[in-house]
Amino acid sequence: MNRKHKELYFLSQEGEMGNLIRSADWSKTSLGNPENWPQSLKTMTAMILGNPFGMYIAWGENYTQLYNDAFRPILGVSKHPEALGISSRETFSEIWDTIGPMFADVMKGHAVSFPDFKVPLHRNGYIEDCYFDFSYSPIRIEDGSIGGILVTVIETTEKKIVADALQESNVRFVNNIMQAPVAMCIFRGENHVVEIANDQMLQLWDTKAENIINKPIFEVLPGLKKQGFDEILHSVFRDGKKITTDELFVQLNRNGQTENTYINFVYEALREKDGTISGIAAIATEVTAQVLARSRVEESEQKIRQLVENAPFPIAVYVGKEMRIELANESIIKIWGKGPDVIGKTYREILPELKNQSVFEQVESVFETGLSFHSRNSRIDIVIDDKLQSFYFNYSFTPLYDLNGKIYGVMNTAVEITDLYIAKQKIEESDKRFRNTVRQAPVGITILRGPEYVVEMANEAYLKIVDRTEESFVGRPLYESLPEVKETVSALLDNVLNTGVPFHGIEVPVPLNRYGKIETSYFDFLYHPLKEENGTISGILVTVTEVSEKVEARKKIELNEDRLKIVVEASELGTWELNVKTVHLTYSERYLEIIHGYTEESLLTHQELLAHLHPDDVHVRNEGFKEALKSGFLNYEARVIWKDQSIHWVEAKGKVFYDENNDPSKLIGTIRDITEEKKYNQKIEESEKKLRNLIMQSPVPKAILRGNDFVIEMANFVLLNNIWKKEESEVQGKKLLEIFPELNNQKYAQLLKQVYESGNVYSESESLLFIDNENGGDQYYVDFEFAPLRESDNSISGIRMTLIDVTEKVEARKKIEESEKRFRLLTESIPQLIWETDAEGKALFTSGKWLEYTGVEPGIEGSWQKMIHPDDFEENVKIWQHALATGEMYRCDVRMRRKDGSYRWHTVIGEPVFGLDNKIIKWVGAFTDIHTEKAFTHELEQQVTARTRELIQINESLRKSEERYHLMVEEVQEYSILYLNSKGIVENWNVGAEKIKGYKADEIIGKYFGVFYTAEDQKHKLPEELLELAREKGKVIHEGWRARKNGSLFWASVVITAVHNKKGDVIGFSKVTHDLTERKKADDKLKMNALELEQKNNELEEMNKELQSFAYISSHDLQEPLRKIQTFASQIIDKESENLSENGKDKFKRMQNAAQRMQTLINDLLAYSRTNSQERVFIKTDLSQIIREVKEDLTEELEQKSAIIEIGHTSEVDIIPFQFKQLLYNLISNSLKFSNPDIPIIIRITSKIALGQDLGEEKLIEAKKYCHIEVSDNGIGFEAQYNKKIFEVFQRLHGRDRYNGTGIGLAIVKKIVENHNGVITASGIHNEGASFDIYIPVN
Repeated sequence: MNRKHKELYFLSQEGEMGNLIRSADWSKTSLGNPENWPQSLKTMTAMILGNPFGMYIAWGENYTQLYNDAFRPILGVSKHPEALGISSRETFSEIWDTIGPMFADVMKGHAVSFPDFKVPLHRNGYIEDCYFDFSYSPIRIEDGSIGGILVTVIETTEKKIVADALQESNVRFVNNIMQAPVAMCIFRGENHVVEIANDQMLQLWDTKAENIINKPIFEVLPGLKKQGFDEILHSVFRDGKKITTDELFVQLNRNGQTENTYINFVYEALREKDGTISGIAAIATEVTAQVLARSRVEESEQKIRQLVENAPFPIAVYVGKEMRIELANESIIKIWGKGPDVIGKTYREILPELKNQSVFEQVESVFETGLSFHSRNSRIDIVIDDKLQSFYFNYSFTPLYDLNGKIYGVMNTAVEITDLYIAKQKIEESDKRFRNTVRQAPVGITILRGPEYVVEMANEAYLKIVDRTEESFVGRPLYESLPEVKETVSALLDNVLNTGVPFHGIEVPVPLNRYGKIETSYFDFLYHPLKEENGTISGILVTVTEVSEKVEARKKIELNEDRLKIVVEASELGTWELNVKTVHLTYSERYLEIIHGYTEESLLTHQELLAHLHPDDVHVRNEGFKEALKSGFLNYEARVIWKDQSIHWVEAKGKVFYDENNDPSKLIGTIRDITEEKKYNQKIEESEKKLRNLIMQSPVPKAILRGNDFVIEMANFVLLNNIWKKEESEVQGKKLLEIFPELNNQKYAQLLKQVYESGNVYSESESLLFIDNENGGDQYYVDFEFAPLRESDNSISGIRMTLIDVTEKVEARKKIEESEKRFRLLTESIPQLIWETDAEGKALFTSGKWLEYTGVEPGIEGSWQKMIHPDDFEENVKIWQHALATGEMYRCDVRMRRKDGSYRWHTVIGEPVFGLDNKIIKWVGAFTDIHTEKAFTHELEQQVTARTRELIQINESLRKSEERYHLMVEEVQEYSILYLNSKGIVENWNVGAEKIKGYKADEIIGKYFGVFYTAEDQKHKLPEELLELAREKGKVIHEGWRARKNGSLFWASVVITAVHNKKGDVIGFSKVTHDLTERKKADDKLKMNALELEQKNNELEEMNKELQSFAYISSHDLQEPLRKIQTFASQIIDKESENLSENGKDKFKRMQNAAQRMQTLINDLLAYSRTNSQERVFIKTDLSQIIREVKEDLTEELEQKSAIIEIGHTSEVDIIPFQFKQLLYNLISNSLKFSNPDIPIIIRITSKIALGQDLGEEKLIEAKKYCHIEVSDNGIGFEAQYNKKIFEVFQRLHGRDRYNGTGIGLAIVKKIVENHNGVITASGIHNEGASFDIYIPVN
């Protein structure tokens, strides 16, 4: 057989298929022996075996196959070589439905051909999509009939895949352009026809795609040609060089108007494979917003610079460690007083006098540490006009940072408060004089400040009343020292402080802890508000007098009266008594109240009282009285009509009393108001009716069943109509199980019995219920509850039944379950990774491809973190948590890990699924691969980033510059610094503005600045007038009252400066406000204190007149008898001494000594009074001169005591010379008197002038200068407890037997010091000496 085949010419072709055909046993096929094949088949066989293209022959009706070597690879390993000699139906069974009809048509003589024909072939062990260019041609045999089919095939699978990939790449390229975050387009050809333009580019052109795509750009938008864009495009198309433009000014027509824009352009040539240029890619990024923003920043910087330079408060900037002055505005240059040439010089060079004032050290500390420094009320000494002068400031040093975050300098801002500081000193002096006047008042006076009622001062009379010392009481909150009075007086004090209305208390009981126990005492007192100049209340002036004894006496009388009244009013019943025979009625006041509502005293007759009975109840009362006369007891209820026509129910009860004849004599009884009881019973009846109506109208099916046979007492409409489907008359009063016997065959009958017997509530959800009816019955799913009904004795009388039809809900859920099943089957057939979670984000379902793609088991702990790229995980979780919290769509791009460990970009989208109640029941989402698109977008973003990086750096630099100037403004807390636009609208707000005016920035920015002015100023258009003046003159300064947010007023100094742009136009105003309220208060208070002092002086003049009268009496009427006693006693001793016994002589001498002491006392009292009344003429005097005069007056006493006066440094001071001589005379006399005879007396006198803060005496004003005079000795001294008492009038520390004197000398000394507005203190050590320190103010 093989030998014969080899001899056949048409099978002589070498190759695998030639060998296989020759070696095949064709006798077993429909073709038979090759020798007998038709000539046409032989010829075609020889032709295909020698052809390099894939061919095969399907011969005969059975389509027996012959194919060449080129066709063999198309069949693959699973079809070759079995396909040789068998039918095409068998070989290509998987596609026979497609090619079978084609074969049949070719057998009819019709040739068929297709390019890139897709055929799913099972070859190489699996089905794969294959593409072919093929033709089916009929093969005719000798008789002209068709014997078979010649199939010519060229496989194009690989070419098709490449072409599709190219097409997909082109689509992605177009999509990326269309979805690019910047404007992009493609121009083709020399005419620059628009091939592609994304939405951003169309928006930039303000046109639609249909108007421009496939059209030359300059035909559609000729305006661009005029702006030079044609030259740019022609240049790129001609030369192929990329052109980039930054911030190109372009006028575009948008919304019918020409709009100025700024755009960054990139033009790049598009080349073909041969290098020729076929088009241009254009990328445009609109930067109009950035350009305008930078322009605004520059303009803002200009505004801030002008604001700083024109600010009325000092500002300076010191650069570097050497503190070189970079900026100094006019205000600080004026304070320094060193002329305008300061820029570029160092801080130390300009102000060397600050060397020992810690200022330079503060600046260095801020520069080195970066911590701001703030100081208040600080004294700074500056040389002005070659003279060192003292000023007071609130100032700050703030670090300034460069773009790298390093400190390059320090900003200095300050507020001068010298005038305010001096004013405060004057107020302190004025307050001191006022307090001295108050301290001497005979009634108790104290001043309380603030809401804590801190005791500012209390005079001796007040301290005596509360039994407290000044040290333990003054300076502390009232309730801390007197906690027991809080409950009594707190409300009264609060009301006065809050309303400003004085309160006058008469005989007010107040508990006080004094004299070792708490007791209630009674006081008359006045609380008077203390108001500031702006009307605010800052404290309360309290004056008080104790009246306890008077009140206690009266209260004993009132107590007895109160007890009697309590007994009378204790009963709630009205009492009455009726004389049956005379019909005379007596009754209590309560009786009248109950009968007709009278509260005032009235006297009504029996008939007048009966007239108040309700006409419908008169018979009830009459029947009650008739029955009472029979039974002896009265009891009825009736209605009465009050005088206001209101109706009330009363209950009358009484008892009949009989006379000796057993006839009714009188009725005594009570009456009670039972109106509220009647109303309550009526409400109960109405409530029961409402309950029934509520049940009947309830949307929830309910029924009431009574007894153990479940009789239907009530069934509401929704149960009757929707479930039972019966009328109320059909079921009312009938047994449930007789009407619905089908319940016996269900669980419901047994459950009803169970609830009735056990008393336990039973409920169930989605239970199946069958109700029979004429149509065969209805089936329901119900939520039901059976609950026992209990009586007052807790016994069960029935069951409350509740049925809720949930059939629709159950059926809907079943439909959802079926839908979910279909959904899950669908997820397995799409390329996306599908997922599903519950409402809280817990995994419910993932598609089967999830594990196949990621290699991670879904739903287990940590699976999400394993799958998402670490850099994307945290942001992804945040977005997911946000979606869960808000219900918004979950969407983000993440890199997802594949099974092989590589990452690809995916878009993940999740949407919430809502239930019937509109609440989220689950989330469904999918991961879609976007890796290719993401890579292209990333490349575009990099290009955009590179183009805008330079702009960002420029803007950042400008922003830092602006921040620097803003910092200068915002750090200032003592001034309100605003920027107003040209119309007076507030555009910025600093900390000082919030502090002074009370508004937050978001409350005031965007509003007209006139809101800060009073209603009167706004009415007279003061804000507009000031702006106009600033516009005309460049600057305007004004002082006046301004309004805070809370409505309070403050005194303001305002400077408004016009701000100009580079062209000189006014573009806005800087407005700087300084709160001068304290200075204004100080000035006003000084004026007020001056008026008060004038009034006090007038009062003192009256007192002085009285003292002068007393002095006259003392000097004449009192001394005259003393002189006569002394004269007569001297004459008797001189002339009658011989006639007197020694005892008589002794008595006369004692009388003379007593008269002498009395005269000395009177003289001292006159001297004391003269210290108040004599004219005060101050003369600058050298203290050494006064001391010398006193030494001369005391020469004999000094020699007698061998005393030495040591005089140290002395000063010149303004004093009243003769009073100061008296002062030193008394002090030196005391030192001589109270001395130790065994020790030589040394008296030292020194003086010096210094500031109060340097002298260590708390009563002095720190910033005021004083002359400190110290007089000390080495005498007998005294104990510390007498440091203050020693200056009191008649205060003696020793008896007359040891040291003579009246105890007035040191009181005179203190009075003289007070006349000089000074302070004196004393200190002593027993047996070591005493020292007196005198402080006299120096002007």
